[in-house]
Amino acid sequence: MNGSLMHKTLLGLGISLFLAAAGGTALEIRYGRTPAADPLAAAISGIPAAREEAKEPATVLFTGDIMLGRYVHTLSEMYGADYPFRKISAELRAHDLTVGNLEGPVFAGAPETPINSVSFSFLPEKARLLAEAGFDALNLGNNHTYDHGRSKYEETKALLSAEGLLSFGHALYADAGGAASVGIRNERLALVGMNATYPSFVLEDAEEFVRKIRSEEPEAFLAVNIHWGEEYQKKSNARQREIAHALADAGADLLVGHHPHVAQEIEVYRGKAIFYSLGNFIFDQYASADTKEGLLVRMSLTPGEVRYELLPADLGRSQPELMPEDKKTAWLSELARRGEQVLESQVGAGSLRLLR
Repeated sequence: MNGSLMHKTLLGLGISLFLAAAGGTALEIRYGRTPAADPLAAAISGIPAAREEAKEPATVLFTGDIMLGRYVHTLSEMYGADYPFRKISAELRAHDLTVGNLEGPVFAGAPETPINSVSFSFLPEKARLLAEAGFDALNLGNNHTYDHGRSKYEETKALLSAEGLLSFGHALYADAGGAASVGIRNERLALVGMNATYPSFVLEDAEEFVRKIRSEEPEAFLAVNIHWGEEYQKKSNARQREIAHALADAGADLLVGHHPHVAQEIEVYRGKAIFYSLGNFIFDQYASADTKEGLLVRMSLTPGEVRYELLPADLGRSQPELMPEDKKTAWLSELARRGEQVLESQVGAGSLRLLR
């Protein structure tokens, strides 16, 4: 095993893997520092190792859409393979788990995507690049992972796995992509991916799948990554809200949306956070300021609380970096005005705290 997961597991003493059926394949990985990983340091500090560990939250970072073809590929050839991640990799690697939405299949012999094409494909070395940049898990439940058909989707999963990357979600059916179940420190996280942009998406099937995962993982924090909504619209539509509320009622603890290519508002529904769209992360859409700015969300889990920190990013020419403080403040204020008034002060301050 190599790549990002290996890097992060150096903090711990071991990894356990197993496979289980959950409408597909579910993969569990446990990592993070164990309670007594460094007893000498604990003795010096005077704090028992188990107590020290218990104070540390499990941290997960969510990013927006990742597209590594077209002009992103051109820039990487001009300035180096790691060009897209050069200014953000330290942030990606700073968390127990980093999750993104990969817009396109990875396979041997993938053709270079023409500049004006919307049929994406990436060579196998992009899988290693994602791992080295700091990603641990990638949602494949979107409208591009089937751009070259089923066989290339399956090859994508295999190539990502070979680099130590989890994948979850399916382009066509809500329950076909399985779930990734991850143990982080003293927490469990279940990741589900869905694409609601196709007519093949059936909300009742999605609800049933979420209920199935919830019944199999009753103690897990269940995060649904979902592709939905209208491109370039900064507010969610009625269908997004219908789906979000139904999946939250079915057992999802969090919904993270993609597809509009711009950031959309945030809602808290019955104690569950809904990020309707994080916008782009790495893309080659430069015509609009809105497509060149995106949102990263840092989630911190403790036994009684979940905290979300909002990290706006300038995406530049396909090279994201966190916004400077003055621009961040103005950007979050504008985002806050799109959502619920009751959340305006929290979103504007860049932090949400919810009880679990």
